[in-house]
Amino acid sequence: MRHALLFAALLATPTFAADPAPPPTAQVMAKLRELETAALEGNGPSLRDQLQSLADRSPRDWMTRVYAA
Repeated sequence: MRHALLFAALLATPTFAADPAPPPTAQVMAKLRELETAALEGNGPSLRDQLQSLADRSPRDWMTRVYAA
């Protein structure tokens, strides 16, 4: 019984938590349009730097890495 409780507590830690669900398609497309517009206006590098720093602060949020790329 003790091992079962220890195992349950271990699985509840953030290290073993499931990755966040992907955002809705409409939200992803809106973000991609925002990134494309920023690139066309010459603001792409600064936005990419912001996204990269956000990705570094929240490593489990894989979509920020996709957007930064």
